Amino acid sequence: MRSSAPALDALRTLPRSSLLLLLTPVLPASSYLTTSEPATPKARADPFESLGRELAIHHSKLRHVPYLPNQGLSTVHRGFLQEADAVIVTICAPDDTVNLARQLAVAREIASLAHGPAVLVIFGETDAVDEMRILDAYANVIRAERLDKRAFEAVAKTLFEARK
Repeated sequence: MRSSAPALDALRTLPRSSLLLLLTPVLPASSYLTTSEPATPKARADPFESLGRELAIHHSKLRHVPYLPNQGLSTVHRGFLQEADAVIVTICAPDDTVNLARQLAVAREIASLAHGPAVLVIFGETDAVDEMRILDAYANVIRAERLDKRAFEAVAKTLFEARK
C-alpha cells in the first residue's frame, strides 16, 4: 500500500452527505481472481458488489458504477465524477494485458477528472501495473491479491479505520 495521510484523512472524514463513487471494471467471469470457479448464477454476479457493501458499512452515500474497459468512460461516468466528493477506482490485473491496459487508461482518465480524494485499488498481480506508471496519478494505492470477502473487508478497513 502507498498512502498519503492527508488524502486518506480527507476520505475518512468525508461528511455523510458527501457522495463516494466506486468505479469498477466489468470483468468476464473467467478473469475473477477467486479461489474457485463460480458455480451458481449468484456467484457469477459482479464480484465488486461485495466490495461496495463493505465500503457502504463505513460510508452510506456510496454509488457503485461499473465501467467497460474497452469503452472507457461514458457521459454517465463523467456525470457521477462531477458530483462525487471522493472516488475509489478498482482495476483487476488479469492475464489479458490488453484488458489491463484499457483499465489503466480509464484509471488515468478518472484521476484527471476527480476533484476530491481518489484511491486506486489493484486486485491481482501488480508487476505489470507498476511498470505502467499509473501509480503516479494516485496518492493512495491499495493492493489485494483476490476478489473475495476477506480482501474487500481489508480494503474497507484500510480506507476508513484510523491506525491506532
